Amino acid sequence: MKPKRRTDFEKPLTPVERILMFLVYWLGTFCYRLLCATYRVRHVGEANRRFVFEHGNIVGMLWHQRLFCAPFALKDVPELALLVSQSKDGEMIRYVLEGLGYKTIQGSSSRRGSAAFREMARHVKRGGRMGITPDGPRGPARKVHKGGPRLALEAGSTVVPISISASRCWFAPSWDRFMFPKPLSRIVVAWGDPIPVEARDPDADSSPLAARIETALERTTREADLETRLEAPRGGRP
Repeated sequence: MKPKRRTDFEKPLTPVERILMFLVYWLGTFCYRLLCATYRVRHVGEANRRFVFEHGNIVGMLWHQRLFCAPFALKDVPELALLVSQSKDGEMIRYVLEGLGYKTIQGSSSRRGSAAFREMARHVKRGGRMGITPDGPRGPARKVHKGGPRLALEAGSTVVPISISASRCWFAPSWDRFMFPKPLSRIVVAWGDPIPVEARDPDADSSPLAARIETALERTTREADLETRLEAPRGGRP
């Protein structure tokens, strides 16, 4: 089923961009599946992984740098929705994700942020699971922005830190040194300890929760990297 077309960008999509997005939907999904089929995936933190499968009202958080394999590695998680940015690049990512069968919610701090926040809160309050990158889409790398903690506070969710590492990969010259695992790589998905969050006013001071999530994500990322012996850059242009 072809995703619905969005029209609320700063500039309308050109005919060439529309054709490109059509190709991304059909070819991008196929190529992504083909590449990921070459990976050997192993999960660590099995008890935490089972918790996510057995309980609803979950907000899973993953550093933006480790996002590439997430749609493949997390494909069996029930009722999982993913947040993507409200941009033309985000629209192409949405096409691939929906081609893989995911529910997506579009928004960012600069565009459609309030509407996306409400939609995410409704999804997790109904017992769904939400996947976000708390340092995306622009950084700074590996620093938790207030949006993720605010969502957990609004919905009274359990936050689960997740990280993904690879035995062999490329790193893009981007703000977070985005990681692309090479074909035939060994992939490790680390599931951190759940962080229960009591529902309260999301506009209250969320910095203590943000600091706790950041520490947990860093610990989970170190665990994943130790398994693959990966020495990854932390972010910033080389």
